[in-house]
Amino acid sequence: MKNLNLEFDTNNVIHTEFGVGQDQDEDNEEVFVVVPVDEEVQNALQEMVEATWKKMQKAAENSTSEEYEPSQRYASEEYVYLAMVDQKVDLIRELHEANNIPDDHSVLDNPNNIFSYFARMSDNEGQRLTALRRATQFKGVLKNQLLSWIDDTLRVITEDTFKLDHDFDLLIDDEFVHILRPSGFESIGKLKQVILDAVPENIQKISNDMSFVEWGAIQQYAKEHTRAARYLSAIATFRRSANVDKDKLLFHCSEMNVEVVESDGKVVVNEKYIMDFIKIIDRRLFSIDISTGGSEGFDAPNRQKR
Repeated sequence: MKNLNLEFDTNNVIHTEFGVGQDQDEDNEEVFVVVPVDEEVQNALQEMVEATWKKMQKAAENSTSEEYEPSQRYASEEYVYLAMVDQKVDLIRELHEANNIPDDHSVLDNPNNIFSYFARMSDNEGQRLTALRRATQFKGVLKNQLLSWIDDTLRVITEDTFKLDHDFDLLIDDEFVHILRPSGFESIGKLKQVILDAVPENIQKISNDMSFVEWGAIQQYAKEHTRAARYLSAIATFRRSANVDKDKLLFHCSEMNVEVVESDGKVVVNEKYIMDFIKIIDRRLFSIDISTGGSEGFDAPNRQKR
């Protein structure tokens, strides 16, 4: 945990550009394009960045910032972060570091394919800031006709219209992705697919620590179940598999009624209990023996070490 600064001077912005992220149906890829905007919109984007950072600072007043964990359940607004070197920010890092993003005025003609909008800014020290927001409101405004008072007459606005939000979901400097809305980050960063694709790599990291477990069936299960893939990502990232004692693991599996057997020196997990087995490694399942019926099992969604 740490307190972070924003590596950007919001009081000395010298360049601002606006754009959108779009799904490309023909090749199933995502692309970012720039849409020219006037000075008034640029100023509004800068105000959104300042409002976002103020919210993040307010959220951090009572506690230090925590690194984002894909296995955690977060509130709708909760300030967390990821380092720019983390593989989970690959798509976002690509946008932040890109030079000469192409212009495309026609991108607004098909709002259904738009999944985000962004602002990229430079300050007088040459530092770059990227801000992103999910495009829910953006698409809604483009797809619907609006009413407005023009010359004292209520008229239908038929041209493309966009209403800016009050703030962004993410702010990105050269060191960190600052996250105000974890669900927004997951949506914009296409994190579900990123985490599923990373299952084999994460299993390899974990198996290096826990070679006494048969991981084949667990890997196959996680490639088809996003929640399991998220837990494995957290286990691998934070090395929760390091120094796991085999005997203690088997004891807790027994206590939590997670069915496992030993075969050729390997712990083999019954397919029906793979998710619970992963939760034990991630310290999410625990038992307390205070009831008259014996020990009770619990799932700790946001467990913290004390």
